[in-house]
Amino acid sequence: THGEPAAKVAYLASIRQFGAADPKGEVETSSSIRAIVADAEASVPTVTYTGDAGADHVPLVDLFVLGGLAKSKSEARRLIKQGGGYLNNERITDTDATIPRAALRGEGVILRAGKKRVIRVRS
Repeated sequence: THGEPAAKVAYLASIRQFGAADPKGEVETSSSIRAIVADAEASVPTVTYTGDAGADHVPLVDLFVLGGLAKSKSEARRLIKQGGGYLNNERITDTDATIPRAALRGEGVILRAGKKRVIRVRS
C-alpha cells in the first residue's frame, strides 16, 4: 500500500536487523526487492580494528566497545552475560571470549547488541 520504495526500506531494515533468510538466492520469488540483499549487507556500519598487531586473538568485549555497542568493557561483559551479545548472529555466552585476529580480515565479523544495534568489524 505504500509502494515499492517503502517496501525496499522495510526489507533492507529487516535484513540489517535479522539477516537474510535466503542469502544465496535459492528460493524463487516474484519480488524485485529480492535483488537488493547484497546492498543490505553492504550497508551495515563498519569500523576498523587497529589494535595490537602482534596479538593472535582479539577479546570480543574490546570489539563491542570499539563498535559503540557498549560504552565500556564492563558494560560489554554485562551485555554478553545477559544474553544480548551476538557474533555473526550466534549468541555469545563467554564474557572472556576471543576471536582470531584473522577473522577480521576480508568481510570481517558482524557484532550485534540486542535486536537492533549491529556493526561490522574489519581489520
